[in-house]
Amino acid sequence: MEKIIFLEPLDFYRKAAQCLSESLFDAITDSGLGLKSIYLKADAITSFCALFVSDAEDFLKEEFRNVFILARKYKIQSEDELFSISFLFTPDTKFLREQALLSDGYVSFYRRPHLKEG
Repeated sequence: MEKIIFLEPLDFYRKAAQCLSESLFDAITDSGLGLKSIYLKADAITSFCALFVSDAEDFLKEEFRNVFILARKYKIQSEDELFSISFLFTPDTKFLREQALLSDGYVSFYRRPHLKEG
């Protein structure tokens, strides 16, 4: 018996997770906080996890608390019976290894430089 892999639904939900993550990325950087990249992994066909890497200095700022509130709003607005996404945040440090993230399943990667004004 042949195994069938359902790539079409996975691709559909991956694109939804990517779009949502990029939208959250833009909202955070528009608020003046620096993010460096997003790593995305599929936990299942309809369940995803997005790991945001922030500037180390910004991660420690009091304003960064608002990021968690915003991420929660994005999660609540997007979830339904079929789709779920979680957002994780970490500061960029010398200990963060891209190879380790890849081996943990974070295979989609998004990076866009964000320049702070002032």
